[in-house]
Amino acid sequence: MNVKVEKWSLLYAILKQYFKLIHKIFYKRFVIEGVKNIPKDKTIIFAPNHQNAVMDPLAIIFSTPYQIVFLARGDTFKKPAVAKIFYNLKILPIFRQRDGKEALKKNEEIFNISVNVLKHNKPFCLFPEAQHNPVRRLRILKKGIQRIAFQALEETNYNLDIAIIPTGIYYDDKFNSLATLHIQYGKPIFIKDYIDFYKQNPQKATMALRNEMTKRIKPLMIDIQNKEHYHLIEFLRDFANNIVRKKLNLKKNQKNKFKADKIIIEKIEKAIEQDNQKVLKIKQNWEDLINLFKDNIKNYDNKIYKSLTATSLIIKSLIYIITFPLFVTGFLINFLPYFIIKKVIKKIVKDPQFFSTIKFGAGAVLYPVYYLIISIFLVIFINNIYLIVLLILLMPVSAIAAKYYYHYIKKFFSDLQFTLLNKSIKQKIKTKQDTIIKDITDIVDK
Repeated sequence: MNVKVEKWSLLYAILKQYFKLIHKIFYKRFVIEGVKNIPKDKTIIFAPNHQNAVMDPLAIIFSTPYQIVFLARGDTFKKPAVAKIFYNLKILPIFRQRDGKEALKKNEEIFNISVNVLKHNKPFCLFPEAQHNPVRRLRILKKGIQRIAFQALEETNYNLDIAIIPTGIYYDDKFNSLATLHIQYGKPIFIKDYIDFYKQNPQKATMALRNEMTKRIKPLMIDIQNKEHYHLIEFLRDFANNIVRKKLNLKKNQKNKFKADKIIIEKIEKAIEQDNQKVLKIKQNWEDLINLFKDNIKNYDNKIYKSLTATSLIIKSLIYIITFPLFVTGFLINFLPYFIIKKVIKKIVKDPQFFSTIKFGAGAVLYPVYYLIISIFLVIFINNIYLIVLLILLMPVSAIAAKYYYHYIKKFFSDLQFTLLNKSIKQKIKTKQDTIIKDITDIVDK
């Protein structure tokens, strides 16, 4: 395999700037922490949790200034044209047992190329879980990073100064755009601290490094270890976050939301160990609340519902009525690429973890091509250059505006549905919400 992924790539640099712009549009909020923890004078290996297919490596690429080399699932390299694109983007294949013995033999060459990347002091990233994870839990880490790091040390006579950067990636919604993406880089793990241990006992050193990586990654991600009550905990950390955050006197931002999440999870998992009956009571109230939501509120989410005030209802209604023509314009202009992407996801994508990847990738290619075709027609049929420029600018702007409009009006209609419910149903929902909040608050206080 004759690939030079360690070399600086002009194509990579150009594509990075383009897709970084699309990435900023795709996510409503992109929070980056701990970049200062990445040493500039070391050979870097990023070790992130893996939640969301290709969106995870993009999060690392767009939050650092480097041209990073990645390892990806080998089965995606089957077509030569696709493989060539990946190699140009500094992505190498790594094969698993399910890919067959012949494919596994190729890993030796991949590891050698990876080691060569490190020997050239180029940044490298390998997801130590070895596959993306549909739940918010860190899987048992594999040996890929340790093997590559120690092999690189041996081949450089232990002179290479390698730093592993534990990395946590969080999405409040893995499947859709306009979500929050939060990435945290932890304190580095220096491989030189394991050299003596490795020379004495390579296997134990490998295990010790894996354990340290696990220990460092867990605080940087949402890690719900309790499998029996996973869905309950996942609901509660989201549902009760604002209440707990305020109780802890934390300002409203993503960093503090994450802190509150971690506290809620820790306290609930501890409560399960100490008093499982209390948690079962909360679980019953949660199930009752979800059933009330399902029966009465379309597109409900994990939030505490309160009736809209008359003033809020009037103001929001007026805003959505006035801006409705902008939504219709944006929807009609951009309907074709939107429809194609939606159909592709529905018919082709079987793994939900790839939903946002396909939306992002297909959108980044399809919309510009569509806009280019429309622009050609505008130039042919309209003589006014100022009008042409205005219409061309209107296309992407209207797409973004329509997306935000739809995103927020769905929430408004959910609030409106709750507001218009009869008093008895609203009281049942309020009672269940208040009971759950009280129980969670009591648990957090302990």
